[in-house]
Amino acid sequence: MAPIPVWVDDDVSGNARDECVHVCIRVRPSSAPGSCVRVRHGQEIQLLGDGIALPGSPVHGESAPLVENEKHLFTFDSVLDEATTQEEVYERTCRSIIDKFFDGYNTSVLVYGQTGSGKTFTVTGAGRDRHPGIAYRAAQHVEQWLTRPDASQFETVVLVSLMEIYNDTLIDLLLESPTMAKDKDAAGKLRIREDPVLGVFVNGLTRVPVETSSDIVALIEKGSTRRHIAATSMNEFSSRSHSVLTITIHQRHLDDEEGFQAKRSELNIVDLAGSERQSATKATGHRLREGAKINASLSALGLVIKNLVEGSTHVPFRNSALTRLLQNSLGGNARTLLIACISPTASCVSESLSTLRFAARAKLIQNRPRVYADPKMARIAQLESELALARSQLEACRCRDDAPYRVAPAGDACCTIM
Repeated sequence: MAPIPVWVDDDVSGNARDECVHVCIRVRPSSAPGSCVRVRHGQEIQLLGDGIALPGSPVHGESAPLVENEKHLFTFDSVLDEATTQEEVYERTCRSIIDKFFDGYNTSVLVYGQTGSGKTFTVTGAGRDRHPGIAYRAAQHVEQWLTRPDASQFETVVLVSLMEIYNDTLIDLLLESPTMAKDKDAAGKLRIREDPVLGVFVNGLTRVPVETSSDIVALIEKGSTRRHIAATSMNEFSSRSHSVLTITIHQRHLDDEEGFQAKRSELNIVDLAGSERQSATKATGHRLREGAKINASLSALGLVIKNLVEGSTHVPFRNSALTRLLQNSLGGNARTLLIACISPTASCVSESLSTLRFAARAKLIQNRPRVYADPKMARIAQLESELALARSQLEACRCRDDAPYRVAPAGDACCTIM
């Protein structure tokens, strides 16, 4: 009989608990005079119209006639103002959720916002030595976990992959010659698949084993140089694709011979390309088509979130490659953190409002985090337990009836009649 997949719910009693998507707002620094943003109490953000026409309160999806000097107040899990450092971003938003990744939970960190709002800086910073971002700090966090005092009690394998979604096509950024998924399809590789237990995954994606933070950082830097980036009037280094860094951990305890279950968990760090308005970016030709693809995928993401929040019977995850890849993270089994980046300048108030509305809606999504226990290892544990029981029963028979049996040592595969 094939091994039965095993899930371990968050509640040890076996009753899974739903959990909302965690949402953080980060306000990027700005050299422009005037700000349309006020941060209060570390959890509230107020958007000020400052003479610009804005719609009514977006929290419940209600609309109102356009008015001037309209004020909007949002509450999130955390709001980080312009003075927040890269280290504070990680410690206040990412560390606790990534600790759950080490416990065996799938975890996703999604970074969202308009172009030029500081998303890629939040994810990578200016490199490993200059204001390192979430990805670099997560690499250090993984190494700290691998070298913890009880690490020798576990057999652990860590794998890293890095890809981008460019024009709704998957590109493996760790190949020696990055290849588009459509080209690899002919060879039967790098396709989005769905497993009833593992969920959505990319078949054929390069996954590199790593042992240290330096190994992870080297792969991040290798892949980042291959990502599609171009200048627009709003952003000199505008990402033209969504990037997905995935760290996978396989771990099993060496000493738990009875009922042991190996664990498999994934951490996804997703740098979403920024939403764009052609009137602001001045993009034409190829850049304009790239922007249209970016906006289409973000619109598909917004529609998925809307349907999830409204409890729709059909959620259109298959409308784009991005939403298919995020299926486990939105309404699935992962613990998910959304960091929404906004600019405080008055000229960006419309895009900032759109971002806050998106984040407010995403906060209503309910996930059901669960630990995935490797079914093969669970089956091995079950067989070892049955073998131990059989040995004890044979020993009991020998002692009771003085039957001429010799119980084979643990390394033997049989018992013999004396």
